[in-house]
Parts: sequence; structure tokens; C-alpha cells
Amino acid sequence: MPLESATVIAELEETYPLGGDPTAQGDNHLRLLKSVLQLQFPGELGGGFDIPIVATETELNHLVGVSDNIQDQFNALGVRMDDLEASLNAPPGTVLVFYQAVPPLGWTQITGHDDSMLRITDGVGGGAAGSDSGFSYSWAHNHTTPALSLTEAQLPSHYHHVARLATSPSNEPSASGYLQTGFPVSHQNAYALMGGTIAPDVYRSSSKGSGQAHAHGNTGNQGSTFTPKYVNTIIASKD
Repeated sequence: MPLESATVIAELEETYPLGGDPTAQGDNHLRLLKSVLQLQFPGELGGGFDIPIVATETELNHLVGVSDNIQDQFNALGVRMDDLEASLNAPPGTVLVFYQAVPPLGWTQITGHDDSMLRITDGVGGGAAGSDSGFSYSWAHNHTTPALSLTEAQLPSHYHHVARLATSPSNEPSASGYLQTGFPVSHQNAYALMGGTIAPDVYRSSSKGSGQAHAHGNTGNQGSTFTPKYVNTIIASKD
């Protein structure tokens, strides 16, 4: 039979050489086999593998069904892993608080809660409430104390001294009312209030005061601003 020609294993004829072929062609058959093996397993330098292949049949069979370059697939997988790490992966719709300027890749900032505080609840989370003003709060207070006129009940308990008159009523400037000493007669330490037909105008203290209202001086205005220390955060939802 003529010497076969092949570049891959599939082109080799397993029945060659025949038993009756010239023995002088044996070296040509051997060179053909070497050439096919080097073409099928070129190795890194193109001249065939230069190190032993130690993978087992089972390990090699794991490659069954691989249609693309494995290294390319590993590279693509690495890029995807980097993207996952950069995007802070979480189930879609997850909402988190971030202490940074903008949300991570793959997250969308939730707005509409500017200058709001965070509230921890034992019940259902989510939602917003409250009716007060923003985070920084200013207020003013105008305090006044009204004028006050004292009533009789508000006065402290007190009394007034009245001077003793002479024994004879004839010495009085008016007989409309007075205190008489020596009543009954010869009792110098006894007194009697002698009445008259008109209101008494002697032996009573003179009127003082006018009932004018007074104040306590506690009147004024005070303002204040409350701005506690804070850190700026944002909330964002996973796309």
C-alpha cells in the first residue's frame, strides 16, 4: 500500500501498514506518527508537550462540553465578580443607609426625606411620619407677667395701733366717734368706743395706698436655635 498522508489522528488509517508492505517504508510510517502527534499536541512552543501530562482521565473528562476557551471564561467570570463586589449585591428592593456621597453601583437613591431623623421601631419598618419642622429648629419665646392688684385675702395679717384719748370727751375735735378712757368711771385702763350719728373720723388710721396694680418685672423675649451634631447619610434601594 502506498504511504499514507495525515496531519491529525483522525486521518491515520489504523490498518496501515499492511503485512505485505515493504519494510523499507517502516521509518516513513514512524515519522508520520511523530508528525501527527506534534501537530495534535503542539504545546506552548509548537513542538509538542515539553512536560508530562499528569491529569487523569476523569479530570480530562471534566472538559467534556466546554465550547469556549476556559481562560476566557475565567476572565469573564472575574470581571463579573468584580462588578458584584463594586455593586454591593443584595436582593432587588433592599433599602440601606449609606454614609457616602452617592449610592453604590446598582443602587438608586431614595429622596423626599431631607433633614429627617431615623427612628427604630419594634413594629413594621418603612414609611415616614412626624409633623415637626426640619432637623435644625429655631424658636422664640415672649414671656410677660401681667400687672396684679392685691386683694384683701392676699394681704398679710396685720393690725393698727390707736392712741388713747383724754378722759373727757370735751377735748375731742369731733364728737362723732372716739375712744373714751375711764369707762366705767375711775377705770383708767378701760376704754369704750363712743358712737355717733356720722362715720367716725378720729382715732382711726389714715388711708394709705391707691390699689394701683404692680408687676414683678419678669417680662422679656428669648430665642434659641437647636442644631445637634450630625453626619450626612443617604438611603438607597437595590435596583
